[in-house]
Amino acid sequence: RTASTDLAGGRIGAALASYDQAGMVRTQWSRDEAIAALIDDWNNDFDPTRTALILAHRRADVRELNERAREKLVERGI
Repeated sequence: RTASTDLAGGRIGAALASYDQAGMVRTQWSRDEAIAALIDDWNNDFDPTRTALILAHRRADVRELNERAREKLVERGI
């Protein structure tokens, strides 16, 4: 929550440091690998009683992430 608040407040370095300390920062070799890893992590940690965020800079990436997340929800029957 603190990291998300830092992001909203423009404190990107502090937010990334918090996420990194929590083991939530990863680097991937390609865009496709990064997207697949984000969706896999989101899907593995899915809990309908909790809120989760997947952040992306470009609208095209947001659209693709949303489409892939919806596919996983459909697979779950949601």
